[in-house]
Amino acid sequence: MKENIIVGAGVVAFLFIIILVFYFIIKSSKNKSVESVESKTSNKPTNALDDLIKAAKSANSSASLNKVVLAFIQTQSLEAKTTGPLSEDAKKKLGFISAVCANKCAEAKIIAFLNHELGKRYPSYRREIDLYENLGLAKRRMK
Repeated sequence: MKENIIVGAGVVAFLFIIILVFYFIIKSSKNKSVESVESKTSNKPTNALDDLIKAAKSANSSASLNKVVLAFIQTQSLEAKTTGPLSEDAKKKLGFISAVCANKCAEAKIIAFLNHELGKRYPSYRREIDLYENLGLAKRRMK
């Protein structure tokens, strides 16, 4: 009888050790995968503006284009306008307006919302915003 108890306790201890080994193996593999994902993302420079422009050009519905426009308004800002020519960064951000307006899925309310919000936030860029909007609409007509 005592032998059966000792054998049972040994089996339980053996199973406990195996479960612990599997637990640590799985835990370490998850840490390695998380570290590899983090290293891949940290090595790749992200350019949110370029991603937003690509998304605006390739949006397949007005709902997805609306999400892109909202993301642009929330994350991007134009620097103070100087008397000289526009900076490359400002041109790129204004190019987003052109990309949205050139998209076939862009409804008038999305374009008007973008124009109104940017004009309200950056009144010194009002003329350029209208210019890039018209450029996008002209591209849309040419397609």
